[in-house]
Amino acid sequence: NKALPLFREALALATKGPGPDNLVTLVVMENLADCQRQLGACDESVRLHLEVLERCKAKFGPVDRATLRAMNGLALAYQA
Repeated sequence: NKALPLFREALALATKGPGPDNLVTLVVMENLADCQRQLGACDESVRLHLEVLERCKAKFGPVDRATLRAMNGLALAYQA
């Protein structure tokens, strides 16, 4: 799959650039997790979605739209 290495590269760059808790970085991490879920790597997808959810809760609070989106992504990963 050509998407997976691009998502990994984008995550590495975003983590170094804007930082690990920046919204852009968290969205890239969600996209990587979604890609992994679609490729059948469900355990890794769940791990990343959990990390995104924890970071969103800490940075934005429990009812922010970024946190709610992260919660939705985790639910989809659990469904897989």
